[in-house]
Amino acid sequence: MKKVAWILGLVLILVIATLVSINRPGDYHLREFGTIKTNFNSYRPSFSDRLKGIRDNRAKWDYHLGKLEVLGVVQHRSFVFTNVPYTRESSKRIWGAAYSNFPMAVMFTAKHYATNDAGYGVRPYILEVWDFPSNMQHWDWFCLTNNH
Repeated sequence: MKKVAWILGLVLILVIATLVSINRPGDYHLREFGTIKTNFNSYRPSFSDRLKGIRDNRAKWDYHLGKLEVLGVVQHRSFVFTNVPYTRESSKRIWGAAYSNFPMAVMFTAKHYATNDAGYGVRPYILEVWDFPSNMQHWDWFCLTNNH
């Protein structure tokens, strides 16, 4: 009887350990993307990366971000601030506000124009956002409140 109890206990522990170790879809890609994001210039693609056709940091970045989108873990949206022409000041304001409001966002970028570019002060400010679907409504609100 004691042996049966030990075996059932061991099986129960193995089942619990298996269930706890099951990752959510995209956990691997989020970890890899985070590693590249924090160590972009010093990251070296591995042998398995090279087998997948990944040759540099940018390709690995795009690969994992694309996988996260395909899995539905993150969404990509472009927010166009139609009332805000791109200038150095507007970029500092919107970028700073985005960073302070969404410090845990997966990623956001913006196109930059030099002061001698024809689009400087004319083209609208565009923020490219990759974030969790649950945060997109907050990004919508952010765009509306900063579009002035």
